[in-house]
Amino acid sequence: MKKLILLAAALLPLAAQASTVSLSTGRTGAGLFLADGVTVAGTGMLIRVGSISNLADPVGSFVEFGAGSTRTIVSTTSKITGSVTTSLPEADHTQFNGKAIYIWAYNSASSLTASQQAIFASTKLFPNNDVSGVGDDVTVVSATDFTSVVTIPGWNPGSIVTGDATHNPRFVLGTVVPEPTTTTFSGLAALAFIARRKRA
Repeated sequence: MKKLILLAAALLPLAAQASTVSLSTGRTGAGLFLADGVTVAGTGMLIRVGSISNLADPVGSFVEFGAGSTRTIVSTTSKITGSVTTSLPEADHTQFNGKAIYIWAYNSASSLTASQQAIFASTKLFPNNDVSGVGDDVTVVSATDFTSVVTIPGWNPGSIVTGDATHNPRFVLGTVVPEPTTTTFSGLAALAFIARRKRA
């Protein structure tokens, strides 16, 4: 079974556990922030780990390996840390072989109630499944291995920015792109009507 370890600056010793994804940072490691880039998302925000087979349709092609949540380390909230277990049978882990590792983060404990979200892409790949559950580990260093964001259709993209003494880097969430309102359409129609009258 695969095991994913997401580390920030310092690697922490972790006990190997089958079907476990370990998201681990130090107190000064990566933190999750709201779209303003200043406000921490908080503790208990949903973090999903998985792969994407079609970047043109990241939502429809995202395959979840496991899910966890942001936690608190030494009074510092919104840290991307902790352990994630997968309910997938060992045979199903083969679908991740050689695929890039992504984390999909939200500003809520549930994707259904989230008003902000972002998908962050790493340069690391899931290792090939050896069926036995031993030797499938991969380490993803959040400060260097997550280098880009995936555009979610209908949403402003998130970002990865330099942080401060307690959150470095900052994983910043994106917001939904607002749909044009009836007022906006009415205003545009009025402007078009005025422009036509002036031409006439």
